[in-house]
Amino acid sequence: MIPGKVVEVGDLPTLKKKYPDFGRLVDEKSIVEVSAAAVKKVEEDLKKATLETLKAKAKDKGINADGKTKEELIAALEGK
Repeated sequence: MIPGKVVEVGDLPTLKKKYPDFGRLVDEKSIVEVSAAAVKKVEEDLKKATLETLKAKAKDKGINADGKTKEELIAALEGK
C-alpha cells in the first residue's frame, strides 16, 4: 500500500515502542515501509496517467473527481 500521504517516520523501532498501535499496524502490514524509489515511481506514474485513469483511481478511493483538473486529482490521490 502506498499511503495517501507519504510520511518519513524516522527510527521505526522507537516509534513502534512509543506507539504500540502503530507498531501493530506495521507488524500486520497495514502500514508498510517503502523505498524512496518506489514513492518516486508512483508519483511519476500518476503524472503520466490520463485524466480518465486518474478519475477511475479517485473513484476507487472515494474521492469526488467531478470538475477536478489532472493536477487537482493527483494532489488528492497523494493526500495533499
